[in-house]
Amino acid sequence: NLAMAYQRAGEPAKAIPHFEAVFRKSQQAGQQAVDAAFYEAYARALAAVARPTEAIDLLHAAVDRGGARADLLDEIGSLHAQLANWEDARTAFEHAIAVDGSFIPARIHLGIVLRQQQAYDAALASLLAAVNLDPANALAQFEYGRTLATVRQDESAMPHFEAALKLDPTLPAVQNELAMALQRLGRQQEAIPWFQQAIEREPNNISALTNLGLALT
Repeated sequence: NLAMAYQRAGEPAKAIPHFEAVFRKSQQAGQQAVDAAFYEAYARALAAVARPTEAIDLLHAAVDRGGARADLLDEIGSLHAQLANWEDARTAFEHAIAVDGSFIPARIHLGIVLRQQQAYDAALASLLAAVNLDPANALAQFEYGRTLATVRQDESAMPHFEAALKLDPTLPAVQNELAMALQRLGRQQEAIPWFQQAIEREPNNISALTNLGLALT
C-alpha cells in the first residue's frame, strides 16, 4: 500500500498519515488491527520522525501478534535507551538475548546500558560475549575497549581499540578513546596523532580538542 511505499522510499513523514488511516479503518471495522509487519513498519516510521514512545507501543504490538524476535526486542530496547529509560532498555535487551543468544547487537546494546548504569562487571561480560561471538565486529571491539577504559584497564583496552580501527577506520570516537587511554598511560607523544585524527574527523570534538591541548603543553 501507499504507506509501505513511502516507508520503503525513505519518506516516513509521508507514510505516517497513511499508516494512521489504515489503523483507524481497521479499528472502526472492529477488526484486530492488521498484522505484525504493518505494526513494524508503522513503528519504524514513527521512530524515524522522533516519536519513540508511540513506536515502542507499536513494536510491542508486533511482538504480541508475530511472536518474540530478537531484532524487534532490540529495537524496543534502543528506543527506551533514547528516552534514557535504562531499566526498560535493559529488560528488552535481556529478552532479546534470551530469544537468540547469538544476536550480537542486543549484547552490545545491553553492555552499553549496563555501563551507563555503572554495572561494569556485567557490562564487560555482555560485551566480551559479543566480541567472542564475532571478533570481526568493530563496534563490539570498540565498546568492550571503551568499557575496559572506563574502569581504567587501559592496557587491556588498547588491543580492542586497535582492532576496532583496523576493522572499521570510520567508526566514530575510536581515535579519541584510544588517545585518551594512551594519555592516561603517560604515552603523550603517541596520543597526539590520534587526537589530531579525531579532530580531523570531528572538528568540533570538544574532548579531543581539550585533550590535544593538554598533550601539547
